Amino acid sequence: MTKRFPQVFILLFLSYSLAHAAWPEDEVNYWDDMILKKAGISLAPNEIQKWLRTRIPNLSTESNAAKWVLELGNENFEIREQASKELLKLNNLAIFELKKALKSNDVEVVKRASDCLEKISPNESTALKCAVIRLLGKSDPRLVFEYFSKIAETPELDLMTSEAILDAFNSSIKTNTSLVKLLEDFPGPKNPNARIIIARTLAKGNPKGPAFKKLAENDAPIIRANAALALLQEKDKNAVGLLISLLSELKTNQMAPIACMLNELIEDKNSEMEIKKKNPSSIAIKNSLQEAWNKKNNHLELSRYSPVQLMPRRILVSLAEVNLSGKICSLNPDGSISEIFRCPSYASHAHAINHSLILLIEKSRGQLVVNNAGETLERNSPLISVLAINIDETGKRQILNRQNLTVMDHTNKVLQNIEFKNDCLTGTRLTNGDYAVIFKDNSLVILNGKDLNKVKTTFSLGPKESARTILGHQIEVTKSGSLLVPEQSGKFIKEYDQTGKLLKTINSNINTVGSTIYGQTFIINTNGNYLMGTSRGQTIIELNSDGMEIRNWDLNSKLYRIFSQPLGIIWAS
Repeated sequence: MTKRFPQVFILLFLSYSLAHAAWPEDEVNYWDDMILKKAGISLAPNEIQKWLRTRIPNLSTESNAAKWVLELGNENFEIREQASKELLKLNNLAIFELKKALKSNDVEVVKRASDCLEKISPNESTALKCAVIRLLGKSDPRLVFEYFSKIAETPELDLMTSEAILDAFNSSIKTNTSLVKLLEDFPGPKNPNARIIIARTLAKGNPKGPAFKKLAENDAPIIRANAALALLQEKDKNAVGLLISLLSELKTNQMAPIACMLNELIEDKNSEMEIKKKNPSSIAIKNSLQEAWNKKNNHLELSRYSPVQLMPRRILVSLAEVNLSGKICSLNPDGSISEIFRCPSYASHAHAINHSLILLIEKSRGQLVVNNAGETLERNSPLISVLAINIDETGKRQILNRQNLTVMDHTNKVLQNIEFKNDCLTGTRLTNGDYAVIFKDNSLVILNGKDLNKVKTTFSLGPKESARTILGHQIEVTKSGSLLVPEQSGKFIKEYDQTGKLLKTINSNINTVGSTIYGQTFIINTNGNYLMGTSRGQTIIELNSDGMEIRNWDLNSKLYRIFSQPLGIIWAS
């Protein structure tokens, strides 16, 4: 690595951003501004308003669009052609019906609907729509509400759109009494996802009002849970008790991330043991957390937590198939796998930026920032030897290359940079802000986070392993600040304190079927267990703190990275 690396690196990472909760006020809409500029849309409020208004359906346009979509599958070729032309004339107002047509069982209908959507607006995307919605949250929240009211009972209210509407409402709800009234007077939608948005918004806007109380106390469990989660982010301690009481009424995939987050706050060993089990009992977890909360609620200070820390998280995996089509999947506690999205990515690194943005790094094809729909928001040049990336709660990014560690702020200004003579293998930011780096000679160095040139600790991880490769290392940090380093063979994990003292050796009782553990895929699960992946077995294995296998996931694709992401909304489905 040459001395000119920092300058080159800055150019490559100019577009990278950080979690919404940590952005300064002038950077909150960084990505949204970029998306609109790329689409050729002015950032002027009136232009953004005009764009969204052309997407709000009315009875007349819906009827015409539905009629012509039906004719896309007509037996007569000329009628099919005419239907396509008429839909193109309707332009943006046909988008809703065309999107519905994409789910048709008729191949001809799907093809023609897809062609029409592409011709209507090549830049039309979920990312663009969500950016417009969020930007209008401050300048015209009434228009956002108008849009919401029109799509509340339609498939258009998907997860990403819901999160964007929620962000838009929350940006002004505390000072906008007219928006509060619009939401409170809105007839109760049948769609539970629409009610989730209203409940989470009113939790900030008017939690004492009858409309919120009805949703928070008398609605379905998942609505009440989302209302309580919103109250928790407002630092309302009563929300903890409300969430605990709801655990046994939720589905496993809804309950598990909430239970894990609650135990992070309450820090109860008995509850943690229940959560870590292979088949956790929601009733047992509820009872255990309730008992602990009865004892500890007076000692919990929510003020010390950031909004992101008060959000449940989900575990995601970055996969690549042989045809270079990548996918991001969610690991569900019941053992199932939910595919979040697919994108043309062969990423060896993945990192969550916030609850809707993910950073992917492909060593041969460049870096991508994508959203939860798999849409690429940014692509940059390759960085062949990037080994680790961390984004902390203040927005600082620590990027570790083979012989270089650079720290940048949200404006891409280099705050610190240090070059190493020894090849790095991996590194991570510690809970206190320091940085731990493992080198090729099997030494571990802890650098002062405020001044990377100052070494706080240096110790050896033992004799250098002949089988260990550049990508064979991983390092994780526990809640207590100790360091976990898995061996390349996958047979055991060593836990060190930050002085280099070996605290524990965890023997992993797993059968890797001749496949070594893939170094980049070891993390601490949200429930406190460990997740490890095999390089050829295409499997993720969950281990408890004693190294015993709890469950495993067969991925049927090459595994590249396990990581976590904040959950903006706990979905009803």
